[in-house]
Amino acid sequence: VKQIQDGRTARKAEERARAKRFAAPQSEIRDMTDTEVYEIGSQVLVNKLGVAGLIRFIRICQELNGGTPRFVIENREDAEGYIKLCTATLTLNPKMVEDYIKRGNAYSYIGEHDKAMADYDQAIKLKPNYAKAYYNRGNAYRDKVDFDQAIADYTKAIELKPDYVEAYYNRGKLYVERYAYDKAIEDFSAVIKLDPEHAEAYNYRTTVYRDKGEYGKIVEN
Repeated sequence: VKQIQDGRTARKAEERARAKRFAAPQSEIRDMTDTEVYEIGSQVLVNKLGVAGLIRFIRICQELNGGTPRFVIENREDAEGYIKLCTATLTLNPKMVEDYIKRGNAYSYIGEHDKAMADYDQAIKLKPNYAKAYYNRGNAYRDKVDFDQAIADYTKAIELKPDYVEAYYNRGKLYVERYAYDKAIEDFSAVIKLDPEHAEAYNYRTTVYRDKGEYGKIVEN
């Protein structure tokens, strides 16, 4: 009996010690960034389950929450965190198209456009008819002020997905930069047809009408 009691006492002591190692004061947790919390949590899982276990845990969380979580980058820390996460998943499975696009978006956010385009290129190689990959690569070309290539990628995205509002809108803005006003009006009109509440498209189309001297159409717009 004494041996059983001693065993239970030892197990409880071990559980308390383990909990203390992984516990952090609430005030300390509140001061942590999301990236710091992710890195600490992922390291615990990697130590316990390995990288494959971490990736499986992430996928389970996504499924339990109804799909892939909202992908939002609000600062450099967010971008660097997503780069680390996507790099980890791609190391395990290098054919995950969405993770190339997400990592590419994160690279774009911090200004590493060549790395971003390399990821979009890989996504297109894996899935040649994926409109999103062309659209995002178009954004990277736009940020590098290579408007010809950007327009070509937006056009390809629209060809693959004719209701791609963002591609019409971004291509229209580049046509404005090129003084191709008629093409810009066509794109902004397409945006408005697809999304009648797209205020920015109305504003841009009004500006183009004004620059063309078509003031009567401004009133209609």
